[in-house]
Amino acid sequence: MWPSMPAPDRTAPPHPVPPPGSSTSTAAPPEAVTTSPCSAPPADRHPAGPPDAPPGRVLPERGRVVVAHIHSVAGVGEVVSAGIDVVAHVPVDGELDRALAERIAEAGIAVVPTLATIENVLGEPGGAAVVGDPRLAEALGDAQARRLTSGASSSRGQGMPPYSRAEENVRRLVDAGVTILAGTDAPNPGTVFGASLHRELELLGRCGMTPAQALNAATAAPARVFNLADRGHAAPGQRADLMLVSGDPLTDITATRAIERIWRAGVLCDRRAFVANAAETADLDAFDARVAKVVAAVRERRYGR
Repeated sequence: MWPSMPAPDRTAPPHPVPPPGSSTSTAAPPEAVTTSPCSAPPADRHPAGPPDAPPGRVLPERGRVVVAHIHSVAGVGEVVSAGIDVVAHVPVDGELDRALAERIAEAGIAVVPTLATIENVLGEPGGAAVVGDPRLAEALGDAQARRLTSGASSSRGQGMPPYSRAEENVRRLVDAGVTILAGTDAPNPGTVFGASLHRELELLGRCGMTPAQALNAATAAPARVFNLADRGHAAPGQRADLMLVSGDPLTDITATRAIERIWRAGVLCDRRAFVANAAETADLDAFDARVAKVVAAVRERRYGR
């Protein structure tokens, strides 16, 4: 039995991620503030706000967790000393070298690689691998299965970076001792809430994380980083977000997919209730259309195709 983080609010409309290069902050929970200061490829982009008081220097004093939405190695290098707490997305535009990985670790910054989304954006059919696992497929509705199997971009071999670079960069972060948090960036194309997290855990294992480290990245580590003291561990007094599985995920991380029971705040959940309804499916289809336009625009701007 393993502690699990609370499921997201599945009734809320999806919020699109800003395109690379956007400096607009995205919506965030009360415990976190998200900023996107250095996501554009040009090296002359700087964090938003006055240079003597970047967001990361101010917000932690208010008890907030600062999450930087970054898509480039140069951007990560710029914000390491800004006082941020979390970097969302591992960059794939270049090699994240050992020196930078060690700076991230020394600064105590956590990284959410979101490999499950990145592999689909770069043309790898990771969503299809989720649908192909009967342990997950049985709890997916038709709409979710369609999103997973049709979400891979056609960008592979068209000037976009290879997905392997993402895993190489995460491996460097792991080797440097950086805190890794498991997250998918769902509902981006090729991902769905819940099921894609299992894929993320598998991908983290391919980057050198042990099953125990991957489980920690999905439970105790995010609870600690986001100051959620009441969850993340199976212990008296903790919120009872629990999952009972068949098999031992400490030896095979994919055993997390063999779900027998789920409790949320101590209440037994019906997995069938998490199948997307018609309204949610329509919202997600509209979201996919917007993301497709963003990806096409970024590809045109960066690679001229």
